[in-house]
Amino acid sequence: SVNSAFATEKKSFKFIKPKAEKGYVSSLYSVTKFFCEYEYAANNYNHNTFLNLYTEDYLSADGFNYNVMSRLVKDTWKTYPGIKYRVKVNSVNFYKNLAIADVTETAKGYAKVENENVGEFVSSMQSIYYLKPNGNSWVITGDYTIKENILLSWGDAKQAKISLEVPNQLQAGQEYTATLSVAQPSGVISIGSIT
Repeated sequence: SVNSAFATEKKSFKFIKPKAEKGYVSSLYSVTKFFCEYEYAANNYNHNTFLNLYTEDYLSADGFNYNVMSRLVKDTWKTYPGIKYRVKVNSVNFYKNLAIADVTETAKGYAKVENENVGEFVSSMQSIYYLKPNGNSWVITGDYTIKENILLSWGDAKQAKISLEVPNQLQAGQEYTATLSVAQPSGVISIGSIT
C-alpha cells in the first residue's frame, strides 16, 4: 500500500501525497494507457501498430518469439473475423525501470467452417506482461499466461455449457489428465473430440 501523510490545519485535513506516490500514479497511468492502445490496435486489426507494441526480442513463457507471435496474431484475425478484445489491467508492479502488469483479456468472435456453419468463439486469459520503457510509453518484452479459458461452439452446442479442465503447467513429455464436462440441453446428443 502507498503511505499517505495527513496534516491538520485549522480543523481541516490536507492530504499530502508522497513523491513516490506521484511517480507511481503517473507510471500506472502510462501502463494503463499503453494497454488501451494495445486493445485499440487489436480491435482495429492494425497488424503493424500491434507489432510495434512488442520488442523484436520478445519471448513468451511458451517459447514463442516475435515472429511466431506475429504469425499467430494474423492467423487469429483471419480465422475469427470480427473478433473483439477487452483488456483489463488488474494490477501493476514496478521494478527499477520495468513494469510487470497482471492483465485479463477477453475476446469474442465467430468462425466459419467448410459447411458454412458459424461457430462462436469466446476466450478469457489472465497473463503477466513484462514491459520496458519506450519513449513516453512501453513495449512488451515477454509474457506468461496464468490461466486461459476458450470456448468454440457450433449449432446446438452453443446452448450447452462446456468445460475442459487441464493442468496450468506441464513439463515436456509429462502425462496428465483432462476432464471434459458437458451440460447439454435436453434432447441433444453431444459428440466431442480432443486431439
